Amino acid sequence: MLANIALPLLGLIDTAIIGHLGGTQDLAALAIGAIVINFIFWNFGFLRMSTTALSAQAWGQGQALSLLRIGLRALIIASALALCILCLQKPLTLLAMTLLAPPLEALEGASTYLAIRLWGAPITLINYVITGLLIGLSRSKSILVLQITLNSLNAVFDLLLAGVLGLGITGIAYGTVIAEVITVFIGFYILHLTWRQLVSNNPSLHSVSLLSTCWQQLRESQFWVSVHFKKILRSNRDIWIRTFCLLLSFMGFTHFSGQLGANTLAANHLLLQIIAFSAFFLDSFAYVTEADTGKAIGQRSRRLFIQATQKTSVLAAITAIALAGIILVSGPWVINQLTVTSRINTLAIEHLYLCAIYIALSAGAFQLDGIFIGANYGKALRNASITSALLFFILWLSFLHIYGLIGLWIAFISFIVLRALCLSVYWPNLLSTHFSTNKR
Repeated sequence: MLANIALPLLGLIDTAIIGHLGGTQDLAALAIGAIVINFIFWNFGFLRMSTTALSAQAWGQGQALSLLRIGLRALIIASALALCILCLQKPLTLLAMTLLAPPLEALEGASTYLAIRLWGAPITLINYVITGLLIGLSRSKSILVLQITLNSLNAVFDLLLAGVLGLGITGIAYGTVIAEVITVFIGFYILHLTWRQLVSNNPSLHSVSLLSTCWQQLRESQFWVSVHFKKILRSNRDIWIRTFCLLLSFMGFTHFSGQLGANTLAANHLLLQIIAFSAFFLDSFAYVTEADTGKAIGQRSRRLFIQATQKTSVLAAITAIALAGIILVSGPWVINQLTVTSRINTLAIEHLYLCAIYIALSAGAFQLDGIFIGANYGKALRNASITSALLFFILWLSFLHIYGLIGLWIAFISFIVLRALCLSVYWPNLLSTHFSTNKR
């Protein structure tokens, strides 16, 4: 949980620093730049999710070399995809600015932020693979170390570049990229230590280092057989569609907020930062569920599967309600710490209750996501996300022009509920597929 809630602190730190050092236009530019970066990078979130599912199942089967091959192939795919992003930097930036149509005062800052952050694509995607491996192996303490390191470095470089050197939103972007680069090297070192622990009880691998074992695998022709890569890509396809639909909905929320003015865009960005913090907090239960679900499927144990899903789901639901209550009480203070612009603060605080409702109702979607990701059941994730995203835009068309900002939030809240309802339809099929002949 501590490891997971550290992740959205990147966004909170960036928002707080620019909220105090910049003006409304800077905060609006960060809102646009951040949602586009999230949209682009999290389209490749399947690298983390599929790596978690496959590594957890390999771990459950006790196959250390299979686990290593999964990680290597995922890193190769991540590097290839990052190269594509680098080649398409300018078209991606132009397309994003055209589609989102940010207020003119935020356009230059958002474009600058994007141009810098996109150069960090290789590091970001590799970080997804490292995180996926550690989650699949239930190495929560290692993830916590990485996230604390990343956030600490990000805060230091942001303050240095944006504050001391006065680079503004440009400094925020550079600070995040530098922090991610350092963190990836630390992540590889943690994987090296983890490998030594995994093979300590395996006589055939005990004296073999991670680097030499990786080199040995890369030299084998069997490693490069296309069918292995195609298998990973096929499993990633449905998860990618799922992620694309989710991000499209969040991007739509930001776009529609911008149509209501720069102040509304900035205020909703503040509320989205609170949602991101709470969502990653809740997603920590889903991460545990992913690992335990994959492990249970690897062991063909229905008992372990039911135990993991039931206990984490109850805790997630209780936590979601508690978080909503905390946000209602302490939310105004948090918002006032993020920016000193009174107009934005007032607007965000007025709609804080809608943010709390969203969080209270989100546990079901996160838990079911974790279960189906751990089971590598991409079809259900794909179909549920497509359906809920389509309904979100239909609701937006119905409510926004009648109820304005509140109508937008009603559609957004409905989106998270619909995700859970659509996924629950596939629950019986999930059980029958993996545990129909095994009642352990």
